[in-house]
Amino acid sequence: MTLAPREAELLREIQALDREGIGVEALTRVRDQLQAAHALKSRLATLVADHSPEQASRAQAAESAWRSIDREFGLLSGAEVAQRCGSTSTGRSSYATDARRSGRLLAVKRLNRYLYPAFQLGPDGPLEVIATLKAAADRLDVGEEATLLWLTAPTTWWDADSRPVDHLDDPDGILAAFAAHYGASW
Repeated sequence: MTLAPREAELLREIQALDREGIGVEALTRVRDQLQAAHALKSRLATLVADHSPEQASRAQAAESAWRSIDREFGLLSGAEVAQRCGSTSTGRSSYATDARRSGRLLAVKRLNRYLYPAFQLGPDGPLEVIATLKAAADRLDVGEEATLLWLTAPTTWWDADSRPVDHLDDPDGILAAFAAHYGASW
């Protein structure tokens, strides 16, 4: 889907009039939003069951969060994790799979494959705090995706506008904040 049959011509006309590029940027954003709306409308039409607006809103918020994590840190494939960690195993994604199964890495399943936020990796492989956090999450029955989203969400545990991911060098603080968030019972 294109914005208009004459999209390229319109872009050239706007560029000629708009030396700062604001108009082209705005037009590009509108085109992208129209394309996203068209794709979403097509996919919604294929759903068998009805879904509430609240469910749709939660799904959209989660999708936005994963995209934000991907932009800021990167969501790595298993092979990319292995490469970054210097694994020499022949099955390139087996390193990440093994690390995930042993609780040393957290993953999100997207489009039928596991992806690993790069912030979990240090120069020598998975950060130790991730394994400790995963064990705490298991004890509190908190899933991997919820744990990853918590790591990147703002919290007042440290400073204003701070996130747990900004404090991965403080394992005790991470565990205390996680326990306070998920372990509180009312």
